[in-house]
Parts: sequence; structure tokens; C-alpha cells
Amino acid sequence: MRIQIKRVYEPTAKSDGFRVLVDRLWPRGLSKYDAKLDLWLPDLGPSTILRKWFNHDPARWAEFNRRYHAELKKKSALLATITKQAKTSSVMLLYSAKDERHNQAVALRSFLLKRPATRKPITRKRQNQRQSLHAGNVESGAEPMVAISIKKKPMTRCSWAGDKPHMIRYHDREWGRPVHHDRRLFEMLLLEGAQAGLAWDTILRRRESYRMGFGGFDPAKVAKFTAARKKQLLGNPGIIRNRLKIDAAVTNAQAFLAVQKEFGSFDRYVWQFVDGKPKVNRRRTMADVPATSPESDALSKDLKKRGFRFVGSTIVYAFMQAVGMVDDHLNDCFAKTHTNMSALSVG
Repeated sequence: MRIQIKRVYEPTAKSDGFRVLVDRLWPRGLSKYDAKLDLWLPDLGPSTILRKWFNHDPARWAEFNRRYHAELKKKSALLATITKQAKTSSVMLLYSAKDERHNQAVALRSFLLKRPATRKPITRKRQNQRQSLHAGNVESGAEPMVAISIKKKPMTRCSWAGDKPHMIRYHDREWGRPVHHDRRLFEMLLLEGAQAGLAWDTILRRRESYRMGFGGFDPAKVAKFTAARKKQLLGNPGIIRNRLKIDAAVTNAQAFLAVQKEFGSFDRYVWQFVDGKPKVNRRRTMADVPATSPESDALSKDLKKRGFRFVGSTIVYAFMQAVGMVDDHLNDCFAKTHTNMSALSVG
């Protein structure tokens, strides 16, 4: 039985519970996009009374586990599916970037595995030590510790990444890196269309909600969305509730499948517009980065002819940047040298 826990920095959902992904061979490349089971479990956290009593106190960790496990036993029906799947598959518990959620995830994992929690809890003291160490002033008990400050040259990034962790992570790990996995390509096409008229940060913060709402970005599933399913999405506060954009996502999924059938894969179709390899541009400042290009004009025109919506040249150019068809990292950005070394495998 294999159960992992993973911290994610995007909100897992509005009520901030646990998201459960199940796969036969986890981790396996891009398997999270092909998880055979994707559950949202909002009611697995400990009771408010227990949470306040624990208060990140390491001395109460063992008792917290015992009491929390007793509460979980009352929710056996909710956990039965996970327990059954974990016998033959790998399970990933995703939780939000809060210390209390980390402690709950550790306790939940130990309950499912029927063994004591081996990881230490994140405590208030550890939080304070981290902050003090970062400030160069560490205090630990009666014995003072000397913090050695090593100055490192700041990592240079494209200015649009800003200082928000999820934006920095997206810039460093995804933007401009070649993507050849059809489901990832559909994901970015959907998200870029949803962004129209909005800031990218707005969409990126809602990415996991979009993933859950749009069938894990599986175009085959989205293409079959009924009027009832689209109405349900209009009531989902985790996404941009725009009727035209939701309708376009379904229409685009259907057109996406038609392209796959014609060309064998959407990857093969879309990359032909840059001759199958990333177009690396030399940009000194963000002012040098255009909103469109001849390639995005051509791709936009062809997509519209095939029935795609929300695919104007500006949106398409942003899509091309996102999936690495175009490398617009600035010349002094650290990612410039790595961008084209990280192509994702064809799926």
C-alpha cells in the first residue's frame, strides 16, 4: 500500500480540504493528468475543538493523532474508497500550503496505513526558528546559535513573475518549456482562453479548481459536457463563471479531438507552426516582448477555421509562450539557458 502526501500552493478548493489522486504507478511522468480517480474530500480535517487544543504543540502530537484517528473512524464510509484503491494503486493526498494542513495530512496518512505517524509535526517553535534563521538571528533554548549569513547573487527572472510563490514556480518550472503532451496542451489552451481580459495570476490561483471542474483537462471528457454540467460549472466559485468561456471550453474540446483524429495528435498539428522546434527570441526588456507574431496570426486563423473559440492572435501567442513554442524569457533570465532542455515527453 502506497500513500504519499504533497503540499500544493494553489488553493485545493474553496473549503480547503484534501484532494485525493489515485494512479496505478505513481509517480509516473505526467500521470497526475491521467489519474484514474480524482476525489475532493472537504470534510476530513479534525474538529475545530481538537485543532485548537493541539495548537501545534509537539507534546500533544501523539494524543492529537489518537483523537483525530477516533474522529476519522466515524467517517469510514468516506475513506472506504481510498482504502480500497490503495491496496492495488498509489494514492496521493494533496493539501494546501498551511502548516496545520501538513500535520493533518501526516495524521490522515498514518490512519490509512494503520501505523503510527513517523513524521514530526510542524510546530510554532519551528516556524519561529525558520523566521529567525532567515533574519540571521536564531535562538534555540539557552544555547545561542550563531547564524552564518552567506550572500548569494539574487536569481534573475522575468519581471512578470513578481514575488508570489505560485507565479515564481510557474515561471521557473513551466513557462517557456516545450510541451508535447496533448492533455497539457489542452490544459494551457483552456486556461489561456479563460484568462481573456484578466490577469494570469487570477487564473493560475484557480488552476486546481479548473482541473477538478474540467475532468482533469481531459478533452474527451470535456467534449461530452452537457447543458446540466455547464450550468453546474457556472455555480462553481473556484473558476471564472463566464458562460461564453465555459461554452468555448466544451466547443474547443470537440475541435481538439477532431484535430487529434486528423493529425494523430494535437502536438503534431500545433508544433508545425514553428517548424517543430522552439523559436528562441532575444528580449532585453518586457517592452520588447510582442503581443502577437506572424506565427500566432497563422495559428489563430487556422484554429478559428477549425471551430475553436477564444483563440485570437494575442491569446494564441500567450499559449505558444506557455508551452514553449516560443521562448520569450529575457536575455538575463536564469531560465533562458534551461528552457529548451526540459521538453515534456509525448503522451
